[in-house]
Amino acid sequence: MGPFRRDFGFRARWTAWTLVAAILLASQACGDRPGAETRSPARKPPASDDLPGERTSESAGRVTGAAPEVQPVEAPEDCVSCRVVRVVDGDTIKVEIDGKVESVRYIGIDTPETVHPNKPTQPFGPEASAFNKEILDSGEVLLSFDLEERDHFGRRLAYVYTVYENRRVFVNLELVRAGLARAREYPPNVTYAEIFRKAEAQAREAGLGIWSESRESGR
Repeated sequence: MGPFRRDFGFRARWTAWTLVAAILLASQACGDRPGAETRSPARKPPASDDLPGERTSESAGRVTGAAPEVQPVEAPEDCVSCRVVRVVDGDTIKVEIDGKVESVRYIGIDTPETVHPNKPTQPFGPEASAFNKEILDSGEVLLSFDLEERDHFGRRLAYVYTVYENRRVFVNLELVRAGLARAREYPPNVTYAEIFRKAEAQAREAGLGIWSESRESGR
């Protein structure tokens, strides 16, 4: 093979490689033009506070505007078991304890009045009383006491638990959650004050019971 043919073959190969390189450079340049399709960069691992399942109920409440979730409250072991004699209103009952009938006022809540001698029946008072009767249908309750066991009327002050629809329920809390009672702090009996406040916030947010009127008036 002569020098001319060897030189020609070398130049042909060099030209081919140059052409390929030019095409690659051109295609890369096209990817940088506005409107050209580009590849998404690799996703970075999420920060620890963005991991699925790591969001707290508090952060969820800020995002959605929902009230904090209220956790169930178990009945303490030192409860007193007794029989319901009569449901007076939404937050007062009469029970038989050791053969004696006593009035029991629910701690930490206040339902609308229905039997107050100096006040008319208040909105949702009858509903609160009816709900209280329904939830105490079994006729058996457990009473748990706080630091102060009686009020100035001589009534027993208690947290009340019963079995309703085949489950143990905290009656004081259920009334607040249903929007039929307001959370009220009566020191020194404030063991569940924060839980009652959270339940009230949920009911208010949902416009339940006594909070339905305030929601409608605010429209």
